[in-house]
Amino acid sequence: MDAREVSQLLADKALSVSEYLLPNGRKNGNEWCCGSVNGEEGQSLKVHLSGSKAGVWKDFSDQDKGGDLLDLWAACRGLSFVDALKDACKWLGVEFSPKFSVASKKSFTRPSVRLGTVIQPKEDGYFDRRRINGSTLKAYNVANHDREIAFPLMVEGVIYNIKYLTPRRKGEEKNRWRQESNCEPCLFGWQVITPDDDKVVITEGEIDALSVFQSGVKALSMPSGAKNLEWIEYDWERLQQFRVIYLALDNDDPGQLATMEVLQRLGEHRCKLVDWGDFKDANECLCKAGEAAVLDAIVSAKYKKPEDLKNAIEYADILFQDFNGLLEAAAGNTTPFAGMKDFKFGMDQLTVWTGYSGHGKSQLLGYCMCEMILRQKERICLFSGEMKPYKVLNRMVRQVCGKQRPDTADLTEALNLLSGGMNIDGERCTEKNGNESGGLWIYDVNGAASLERMLNVFKYAKQRYNCRHFVIDSLMMLGVAESDVDRQKKIAEMLRDFKSQNNIHIHLVAHPRKPDNGDESKPPNKHDVRGSAGITDLADNVLVVWRNSDATGYGTDPDAKLICQKQRDSGCQPMVNLFFDRESCQYHEREREAISMITGERVRRDFKSQRVR
Repeated sequence: MDAREVSQLLADKALSVSEYLLPNGRKNGNEWCCGSVNGEEGQSLKVHLSGSKAGVWKDFSDQDKGGDLLDLWAACRGLSFVDALKDACKWLGVEFSPKFSVASKKSFTRPSVRLGTVIQPKEDGYFDRRRINGSTLKAYNVANHDREIAFPLMVEGVIYNIKYLTPRRKGEEKNRWRQESNCEPCLFGWQVITPDDDKVVITEGEIDALSVFQSGVKALSMPSGAKNLEWIEYDWERLQQFRVIYLALDNDDPGQLATMEVLQRLGEHRCKLVDWGDFKDANECLCKAGEAAVLDAIVSAKYKKPEDLKNAIEYADILFQDFNGLLEAAAGNTTPFAGMKDFKFGMDQLTVWTGYSGHGKSQLLGYCMCEMILRQKERICLFSGEMKPYKVLNRMVRQVCGKQRPDTADLTEALNLLSGGMNIDGERCTEKNGNESGGLWIYDVNGAASLERMLNVFKYAKQRYNCRHFVIDSLMMLGVAESDVDRQKKIAEMLRDFKSQNNIHIHLVAHPRKPDNGDESKPPNKHDVRGSAGITDLADNVLVVWRNSDATGYGTDPDAKLICQKQRDSGCQPMVNLFFDRESCQYHEREREAISMITGERVRRDFKSQRVR
């Protein structure tokens, strides 16, 4: 819950808020009237109670005082903006920033370097040429360090990281940048932010942040350029204090691509886009047009316009690509099985997993999630109302290690991989190329769960951690009765809308009805799913997991089948026979075997299950 969202909630309760903050006031038509923020009787201070201006207030005896109800909260209670935001959240009964458990927490180090004195620009020196003055450098604590320029990334007086610049010399093409290793990602510039600030500019580089600040607006900059957005995860709580965030990244392709990603994750409702026009970035604008031009670009920033109404001709490029088969590579994630190569988990999709009780649908789904996390670097958020989180992780660790009882080293490595602490090559999550590693987050609620609350947490996981796959195991754990078909259809509609609004993939486990004669020798179909037909009608894909009860688990007969009974995008409905290794809970196509996902090496093999193809 960020400042803009809290402000809107307060505006919806404008009369209750006014009565709470200014109990000596009186209602007069569509306004709450009071003497001042001190609460005495009078008519000078007025609060709009309804309409488009609900929550807007003004003290006409002091023209400098006014704003929305968060500003009024801070003024009446004598609080900073951040403290007023937290206090208002408590009064509303909402969380300032929701939290949920992760599999593990990465550890970081703090720089131990002693910096030199704050730099003073020299005539025709680096900062003089960039038109950055001494007061700006002092505000950001830019200092000397040997022959380098040090930019400390500070939070509440603590140095989290330091970036170093060696300006290019004659004959060199570029400036040389470096930073300390294994430091917690955060934005540069928190040292200039106060608890009363509710607006901020985010730039792509440190020099651009200095240029914006010098033009009269406080600014932060991304620590590792446009390709690495890991800072969002770690600066998330600190960014909640801002009602408006101006995205002022570079005016080139990488900068604009990053702008769209940051916009989606921080929220379109509070992010304005700065257009630098003919200039590449803020510093070029400052150097060539002056401080007034920089300020004008920020003041002229606009929210992203809705894009949900288009003319048919606007789809020409992608339509030509589709007809020429050029979109296939971007179709989505895959299962671990070659026989399912024609099936893809795409974004903006809902997949229903079904199968008789005890036939392994949750187990096989978990195995596919391990594949996505480790091999395809996806971030996943999982809810399992039927099993405690440590039981779910127990099975997934076995699938990763290929062992029923992994030793301490294997267990530690598997958890690091599942948590995103390490990637598949054994390197730290913070990769040099800026790519994110996969990881698993767990919605830690056991038993029946509120779908509304769950979707709020899922949205948080998408925005902060960039989770793209969400598992709900199962439909019956959402507190809906089997006979309540209207509620079931409503749930399916909510999931459909949520996956479209957030461009993610939802995996929903749904149980089928038991066959009339109790005969489970044949797989169920999509029409056998319990409850409303709307569940599978609204789904993009339906996968059926079926266990072969005639298989002994030791011979050449496959143990299970994975059957696609619906795939809206392509229409393909592949099916694959699978062998099940009981000790590792792994599934394979050719034989019963266990393979370590950590090393890629075979752990165990059942020679009796080999099949000739």
